[in-house]
Amino acid sequence: MPSLGCLELNVRMLPQLPSILSDWWFANMPICTSPNAAKISEDLLYHIIELARNALNVSNNALIHAEIHRRKWTVFLSDNGPGMDPQFAIRYSFNGGFGFRNAFLFVDTFSVEVLGRRYEKQREELLYTGEGTVTHGTRIILGKLFPAD
Repeated sequence: MPSLGCLELNVRMLPQLPSILSDWWFANMPICTSPNAAKISEDLLYHIIELARNALNVSNNALIHAEIHRRKWTVFLSDNGPGMDPQFAIRYSFNGGFGFRNAFLFVDTFSVEVLGRRYEKQREELLYTGEGTVTHGTRIILGKLFPAD
């Protein structure tokens, strides 16, 4: 899979997070020539911003990495926070926001590794699928298919 770039984030970036991530996203992502693909790209960016904001609210650092293979864009987001119960986060909001849940519903594939456990999206559910390699912090992997231009 060709890498589209990596971005290291820290808590000091929170006030400028939307503009930092937008600059990174549009500098590294291929140009979408169809309006539908452009809209999906913008929507995916919005969800990445929300997940990055959540990560930085509980940890000092986060890392975002994106790849594209054929028509599937994959985004990896990891942080060094205390971890959380992702099934609870899907069902309930925190501080009035639904960023985690909305990202889960928007993407085609979604997996979370936290506290040695792995969860994956299966239909509209986030299910425990076995042991994971992440024992500290959280790693979220989002996958979104884009229409052919």
